[in-house]
Amino acid sequence: MSIDQLKENIKKSLPYNKLFEPQFEGKIDVTETEANDYYNKNSAQFQVPEQVRASHILIKPDTSEPNTSLNDAKAAAKAKAEKLLEKAKQPGADFAKLAKDNSSCPSSAKGGDLNFFKRGQMVPEFDKVAFELKPGQISDVVETRFGYHIIKVTDKKEASTKSFEEVKKDLILMLKNKKKQAAVREYIESLKAKADIVYTEPVKQSQPETTKIQPKSTEEKSEKVTTETKPETEKVD
Repeated sequence: MSIDQLKENIKKSLPYNKLFEPQFEGKIDVTETEANDYYNKNSAQFQVPEQVRASHILIKPDTSEPNTSLNDAKAAAKAKAEKLLEKAKQPGADFAKLAKDNSSCPSSAKGGDLNFFKRGQMVPEFDKVAFELKPGQISDVVETRFGYHIIKVTDKKEASTKSFEEVKKDLILMLKNKKKQAAVREYIESLKAKADIVYTEPVKQSQPETTKIQPKSTEEKSEKVTTETKPETEKVD
């Protein structure tokens, strides 16, 4: 479980703990030693994976033109991407401007910037190339299911582990919350043990009885009449 997941769990349990908070006010605490011990035994939870920051230009195949096949649209998109790649690799080229003017991705508004991302967050073809590049390098044209990309890596963060000082505050809060949850569960169980709980079954509704009325005359056709009232029907002219 990551530190972000721990934070989310804390948020979800806050309303529950708040209900019983008066019962445990000032009775639950976590020392820095306890937090440090947890940190040392669960260091994997505080690891930050390798990340890269990249910008890209996306050229999508345009099949909106009449009589344009997908293959023709893909060929045209790739040719456009190749020309943009030449411009992007020229000395002093403004990659952000090329992205703003040509990219089909919403990130074009930010010059193609995708911010930092971890492995597995992008489609495999894009992901593989982005993590192979060094900051400042520009890829060749990369094809994905979205179209043709030109990728420029702008920054990189190596895998690391957050220090105890970085996570101490959140960690102490998380451990305190876990203690509260355990105390609340124990408290509820004690209330159940003291309470008299009575289980009742719903009353079954009796079915309407039917009465058979025999005709007075044997010459009349026998028929069954019930005491239940049938709903009326309306005719619409």
